[in-house]
Amino acid sequence: MTPDQIKLVQNSFREVVPIKTAAAALFYEKLFAIDGSLKALFRTTDMSNQGAKLMAALGFVVHGLSRAETVLPTVQDLARRHVGYGVIRSSARR
Repeated sequence: MTPDQIKLVQNSFREVVPIKTAAAALFYEKLFAIDGSLKALFRTTDMSNQGAKLMAALGFVVHGLSRAETVLPTVQDLARRHVGYGVIRSSARR
């Protein structure tokens, strides 16, 4: 990403932060509308807590875009943990 693109993403995310609870709820609503079978991965999950975790992870990544080399190991670890939760790569691109 270029410095200008990073700045645009970071500025856009700042606009989301005040509505982060609603944004996370909307994300999961859309996710489950796209693929209802994914609900099974969250059947015992407190979705309010899950939404907070999502927004915290996004915030971490967005704020680290200008130093991706320091963020990437954490994101890779998060991806590995999600494989353990049963997440698989979709062959369909939507």
